[in-house]
Amino acid sequence: MDSAVRYVDGDAYTSTVAGYTDRYQPSDTTVTIPGAEGALAGSYSWRYFYNAETGTRTGFDQPSAGGLPPERTATDFTADGLPTSLSAGGVPLVDDTAYDPLAHPVRTEHGLRGRKLYETRDWDEHTGRLTRDTVDGQVALRTEDTRCSYETAGSRTREVRHSLGTQAGQGDPDTDQVRSYTCGTPGDPGANTRHQTPLVLEVHRLISWLTGIGSRLSVAFWSVARLR
Repeated sequence: MDSAVRYVDGDAYTSTVAGYTDRYQPSDTTVTIPGAEGALAGSYSWRYFYNAETGTRTGFDQPSAGGLPPERTATDFTADGLPTSLSAGGVPLVDDTAYDPLAHPVRTEHGLRGRKLYETRDWDEHTGRLTRDTVDGQVALRTEDTRCSYETAGSRTREVRHSLGTQAGQGDPDTDQVRSYTCGTPGDPGANTRHQTPLVLEVHRLISWLTGIGSRLSVAFWSVARLR
């Protein structure tokens, strides 16, 4: 058993690894928050699961917190180790993901039958840059169409997003919106003008992040001490 302790104003914040796999990957971890944090105080434990052949993390059990019940998050992978689906608590978040020969995700399926959403991405075959991203639904049909352009150095310089209305009908000028965003690097005037991508589009981008969430959750708890 390994543990690390951080003291803030005399209060101990403890992170413990209770077990390891044959590959020396943590299988059980616990984070203990002191009573000074009030309702957040207590011990939180995670259990991790890995592919026996590749060592890739395939899922984890996370504790109840914030009024939410404990749940298991699981990720399925292709034979090449690319994530294809993601579920949490038995509920599918990403149903399926298809890739091109260069491992770019070209189509992602979200949602339950009858109300699915499909995200399709086009990639430049020469540069590997994303050129178009569309979202289609079984109910709303096409809801978003995003096209990107780049400068010679490869930085994305412009993003044009066409959001189609779903309330008054597709093609309705009262609900359709065309937004153009100038992309920049941090510190540039245009860096903060990009519109946030809808949450459903972020699910797939979180798959690889979620496969390593255990350690990140520990960091999140540690950050409580920094905010005090």
